[in-house]
Amino acid sequence: MQESTSHQIFSISLILSNIFFHIPLEHDVLPFARVNRWWNRVATERLWYKFRGLKNDKRTQSFAKFLRVLKLAKEGKCIHNYGKYVRILELDRLKLDHQTILETLDCCPIIEEFCIGERVLNKDQVYDFAERLMYLKHFRLSDSVEINDGRAIGALAEYCPHLEILELKKDIVCAGEVLLWIVEKCRRIRRIEIFEKNYEDEIMIPIFLLIPNITSLTLHQCISLSEEFLLNIFKLCPKLVTLKVTNMAEITTAFVLATAEHYKNCPRITVQKVDRVLDSCVEASEQDLRAWLYDCDPGRIIDYCTHRKERLKEMTLMEIELNKMSFGVICEGLELVKLELKSITGLQKSDVLESLPKLRNLQTFFVRFSHIGVETFMDEDVDKLFNDTEFRRAEDVENEDEEMEDVDEVMDGINPKGKRNKSLTLDPSAVSRFVPSASNTFRYSSEPGKTEICVVGMKCGETINFQGCVLASTVYGDAIVMGYRLSSGTTSIKDCSEYEQIKNNDLIFYPLFSPKTHASISIESAKKGNNEIQRISHSGINTPPEVTKIVYSLLNELILVEEEFDTILAFRGMSWCGVKGVESLAQPFFKGIFSVERINGKQDLLDITGFHPILDVTPDVTVLDTPDSWKSAANQLAVATTEYSIPPVTIVCGHQNVGKSTFSRYLINNLFNNCPKVAYIESDIGQSEFTPSGLLSLNILDSPIFGPPFTHIQQPYRSYFLGNNTPRDDPDYYLNCLRELIVAYRRDIACGPEFGMHADDETLHIPLVINTHGWGMGFDLLIHLLGLIKPTHIIQMYSPTSTHKNIRPLPDHVTSPPNEDPPRVIFVEIVDSKKTPMRYNSSDHRNLTLLSYFYMDAALGQKRDDVKWWKFDKPLIYQVPWCLDWTKGLSKGIFLLSGDVPWSQLLYALNGSLVAMIGDVPEYNDDNQERSEENTFSKEILLGRKDSMIQPPLYFPCPDYPPPPPPEHSCIGLAIIRSIDPTTHTFHILTPLPYDQLRKVNAMVKGKLELPIWFMLDHAKSHSTGVCGIPWKRIPYMSFEAGSGVGNESLRIRKKGMMKDSVKNKG
Repeated sequence: MQESTSHQIFSISLILSNIFFHIPLEHDVLPFARVNRWWNRVATERLWYKFRGLKNDKRTQSFAKFLRVLKLAKEGKCIHNYGKYVRILELDRLKLDHQTILETLDCCPIIEEFCIGERVLNKDQVYDFAERLMYLKHFRLSDSVEINDGRAIGALAEYCPHLEILELKKDIVCAGEVLLWIVEKCRRIRRIEIFEKNYEDEIMIPIFLLIPNITSLTLHQCISLSEEFLLNIFKLCPKLVTLKVTNMAEITTAFVLATAEHYKNCPRITVQKVDRVLDSCVEASEQDLRAWLYDCDPGRIIDYCTHRKERLKEMTLMEIELNKMSFGVICEGLELVKLELKSITGLQKSDVLESLPKLRNLQTFFVRFSHIGVETFMDEDVDKLFNDTEFRRAEDVENEDEEMEDVDEVMDGINPKGKRNKSLTLDPSAVSRFVPSASNTFRYSSEPGKTEICVVGMKCGETINFQGCVLASTVYGDAIVMGYRLSSGTTSIKDCSEYEQIKNNDLIFYPLFSPKTHASISIESAKKGNNEIQRISHSGINTPPEVTKIVYSLLNELILVEEEFDTILAFRGMSWCGVKGVESLAQPFFKGIFSVERINGKQDLLDITGFHPILDVTPDVTVLDTPDSWKSAANQLAVATTEYSIPPVTIVCGHQNVGKSTFSRYLINNLFNNCPKVAYIESDIGQSEFTPSGLLSLNILDSPIFGPPFTHIQQPYRSYFLGNNTPRDDPDYYLNCLRELIVAYRRDIACGPEFGMHADDETLHIPLVINTHGWGMGFDLLIHLLGLIKPTHIIQMYSPTSTHKNIRPLPDHVTSPPNEDPPRVIFVEIVDSKKTPMRYNSSDHRNLTLLSYFYMDAALGQKRDDVKWWKFDKPLIYQVPWCLDWTKGLSKGIFLLSGDVPWSQLLYALNGSLVAMIGDVPEYNDDNQERSEENTFSKEILLGRKDSMIQPPLYFPCPDYPPPPPPEHSCIGLAIIRSIDPTTHTFHILTPLPYDQLRKVNAMVKGKLELPIWFMLDHAKSHSTGVCGIPWKRIPYMSFEAGSGVGNESLRIRKKGMMKDSVKNKG
C-alpha cells in the first residue's frame, strides 16, 4: 500500500471513527476526509492539542478511550505519538483516582495547562504531578481542591520553571517563604491571583521585586497587607494591565487615585459608596476603572478627574452625596460624553438644570435621586436643558402593566439624540462603504420591473447597506449577511469566465428584505473561507438558465476591468413578489416602508427596482451594528454543534425590547454556516418570528432568514394556539404546550427518524434555539421553562450601563443544577435603542405579520421564482372563501378561550372573528370515550331545541371546559370567519392554508385576538363610499362616522400612570 493511501486510511478510520465522535474538540478542528502526510500531522496536532473532560463521561467513556489511545501510542503501536501533541488537559469535571491521572501525565510529556478538581492533595501527590509537568505554564486548581500542607505547592518551584500563571485559591495553603521560593525559580510568571492569604508586606514586596513584568494581579481579602503597600504596588509592578483588589479595608480614596494615575488613558470611571469597610474593592484595566469605597471622598476624585479631562469620557457615581458645587465642577471641568448619577443625595433638580448644559459634548445623561422630595424631570425640562440641540428623552422600557417597584426612587434619563416629536434620525454609519462605479458595477435590464440583474465587484470590508428587497447570490468569494456566510463554489476569478463552471456551481439566490420597520440589512464582503471545508448548501431561489447566461455575460465585462475583487455578487430585482403592496393596504401607517427618501440624490448605478442602497446619510435609516459579544456567542454555539454528542439546546432570554429576536435571527444564520438545518421554538407569543402572534410554534428551518418576521412566515412543524399576545391568562396551558413542543423536538427531530441524527445520515445535528418572553411575568415562566428544557446554553441579554434593562439573576438551581451538567451561561450586549426604528411599535409588527399571513400564497412559505408570494393587490373581501360544514368538519367542536358567551350568542361571537383551525397530533389515536362528557352536553342542547332547523356546532365554553389538550391536538393555522350560513351549518372562512391541510381540521378555537380594521376595508377603492359598493349604513359592525356618547371609546387603564398620580398626591 502506498504511503499517502495508508495515511488517508489511518486518518479516516482512527481519527474520525475512534476519536472524533467521542472526544470534545476545539472550534478550529473540523472533520476532514482527504489529507496528505503533512496535513495528517498538522491536523493531528490540532486535534490532540486539548482534552476537556465532560460530566457525561460515564455515558460516553471519552476519557477511557482517550487514555487507551495514548497508551497505545506510547507503546509505539500508532503512527503518531499522540501524547506529545497534548498541551491542555482539563480533568476538573472527571472523578479520577490519583494513579489514573499519573498514567495520563506519563503519556503526555509536554502539558502546558493542567486542571483538576474535587480532591484533597497532600505534599507527595502534588510532587507526583509536578515532576511530570516539566513544561507547565498554568497549574489550574478548581475551587473544590484543597492543599493543607503549606510546603506542598513548592513542587512548582522545583519542577516547573516555565510557570506563567500562579493561582492560590482560598483552600490552597502556601507558606510565605514557599511563595517566595516559587517566584525565585519561576521568573516567567506574569499573572498572580491570591485569595484569603495573610501575607504581610515583608513577604509581598520582595516577591514583586523578583517579577517586575507581571501584567495581571488579583488580591482578594488579603487583610494583612497595609495601605502603604497598595499605594506602592504600581511602582513594584509598572507593567500591570489588569488589577483586581477586593474585600480589603486598606482600599481608600488615595489608592483609587493612585490606580487612576497608573491607568491614565482609561476613558471610563465608576465610583460607588458601600456601607461596610470590607466591601471596598477596586477593579481596573486600560478601558474601565471601578471602585467600591467605604472611605469615599468624591471631592478628591472629581478634582483629580478635572486634571485629566481630555481622556475621561464616561463617569458613573452611585450612592454618593453630591452638592451643587461638586456637580458644577463636574459639568464645568470635564468633557464627558456620558454621565450617570444613581441614588444620589444632596442634589436638587434645579442644580441639574443650571449646570448640566455646560457639558457641551454630553450624549447620554441618567439621574436617579434616592430621596422622595426631589422634583422629577418633565418634557419641558428636557427642552429647557437642550434648547439648541436635538435631544430625546430616554424611552420608558418598563411594561405599562407592571407596577413601579420603588416609588421612592424617581428615575429620569435624557438621551441627547433627537426630540421625541417627528424630528429626523440621521445615522452616518448606515451609509454603505461600497461606492458603485463604472468599473465595479454592470447591469442588465430587459424591461422595468422584469429581468433586472446587476453584478458588482467588492473588496474586503466594503458593505452595501440597503432598504427594499432584492435577490442576492455570490458568484465569487464570500459575503456575510446577518451572520450567514454566502459562499460561492468558484475557487478563482478565472473560473467565473467559464460558463460551465458557473452552471455547475448551482447559482442560488437568497431573498433579502430590508424595510423601514427594522434596521437596514448590511451585505459585507469578507475574505474567502477555507476551501477545505465542505460547503453546506441551503435552499434558496433556483436560477433559471437564462439568468445564468446573463450573469455570465456581465461577469466577463467585470473581469475585463482587470481589477482585483474579493467578492463578486449578483443581484436580481424581485418587485414581482408583491411585498411592496403592503404599503397600500394599511395607509398611512406602512406607507413607504420599502422606499427611501434621499437627500442629495446621488445616482444609484445598480438601478434595480425596489432595491435602494444607502449611498448618503438618509433620514430615518439606521443599520444594526453587530456587537462582538454576539459574534463570540454565536461562534461558541457553532463549536458546540460539533463538540456535543447530542445537538445543543440554546435559550435566549432578557428584558423586553433589548434585541432577543434580532439576536436569535443572527444566531440561526450563524448556525447555518455549520448545520444544514436548525430547529426554532418561538415562546414569545406576542412577537412571533415565523407565525402570527398568539401561537407557540416549533419550526424546522433549512435556509437562512434575511428580513423581519412578516417576510418569512412559514408553516410550523407543530404549533399551539394561545389566543392572546401574552400567556398571562393561562400560564399552565402555556407551559403544557411548550412541554409538548420540547417532546416533539427530542422525539422527532433531535433523535428521531425524520430529521434527527440517527437517520441515514448520523452526522446530521439539528440544534434548537428558543426565544423567550421579556415582560415581568415572563421571568417566572422562564425559570419554569429552564427547568423543563434543561438547555446546554443560556444566552442572556445584558447591559452594563442600563441595568434596568437586565433581568434578575438566574437562581442557583438553574445555573448549577444538582447531579446534572450545568448549562453554559453567556452574556451578550443588548441592541442599542438608537439603532432601532422608533416609529413602529410591537402592535404594528404584529399587524404586519398578520397581514402577511393572510395575503400570502397558499403554498405558505414555498417561494418560487417570478411568482407572486403575496397578493396584496386583491383585498380579502374579494377573495372566494372556503365552506366548512360544522356538522362534518368540526367533529371535535368549537372552543372559546375567554369570555362567557352563551350558546344563543355563539354564532354572533364567531362571525367576523379570527379563529384557529385545530387538528389531531399525528401520534395521537382518537378515543371516542375521551369526549363522552362533551358529547352528552351537546346532545342535551340539541334535545332542548327540537323545533329549530339549525343544528348547532359542538360548543365547549370557557371556563367550563379546558382548551384542546396539547398531547392530542395542535394548531394547523389561522382563519377568518367571513360569514356564517346557519341554515346549511356552514362557515365561510378565509385562510392561506392549502386543501391538504384543511382536510385535517376537526376543531376550532377562538381567543382574544381581534382583526385589524384593514382586513375589513376595500383598500383598492376609496373608503368613503363603503365596502365592495355597499354603503356604510348597510355594513354591519362598522361605521364610517365618528361615534359619540358613553361607551364611544375603549377605556385603557394604565397602572403606572395611576401610581405616579398617587405619588404626586402624597407629596
